[in-house]
Amino acid sequence: MAEKIGGFGRFLWRHKYIVTLVFFGILVGFVDENSFWNRFQLEQKNSELRKEIAITENKFKECKYELESFETNPKAYEKVARVDLLMRGENEDVFIIEEDSVE
Repeated sequence: MAEKIGGFGRFLWRHKYIVTLVFFGILVGFVDENSFWNRFQLEQKNSELRKEIAITENKFKECKYELESFETNPKAYEKVARVDLLMRGENEDVFIIEEDSVE
């Protein structure tokens, strides 16, 4: 038993630089608060949030355009009422045609 412990100690002493590099590699790569793994996860979340920001900015531009059209075009109210809210005028029928999606 003592020979095994001594052999392991000799192995560690002989390869002390490699053991030290592996130890600090694990420490920096996975254990530390600023580890590469945490940085990788934060980078993924950052890219997802950037995509979400781009989508939100596009929606904002569309809403801004629609608001400007309300201010300049009086028929814009009628268009929104007919298309988005499915309202109809007098003596009109509304037919909604939905296409079946093939999956």
